[in-house]
Amino acid sequence: MGQMMDGQGNGVMDGPAPQGTQGGDPQRAYIERLIEYHANGLDMANLVVRKSNDARVLQIARNILVEQSREIIDMKAWLKRQ
Repeated sequence: MGQMMDGQGNGVMDGPAPQGTQGGDPQRAYIERLIEYHANGLDMANLVVRKSNDARVLQIARNILVEQSREIIDMKAWLKRQ
């Protein structure tokens, strides 16, 4: 499976495909992996909301919480339709 880049040329999704997707549908594997990636982003954003005093960083973290939560819901709905 390919990897996503972080804008700095670094792969951010290295490693094996999610369990149960090896040799399976690459679209499903992509969505499953992206859900995991977004969930990690939510964990980090929640930490920032609890610990940061920087207004801009807090704004970014809150935006991530809203957007990535919505995207996880959309991706899980897509998986259920498959």
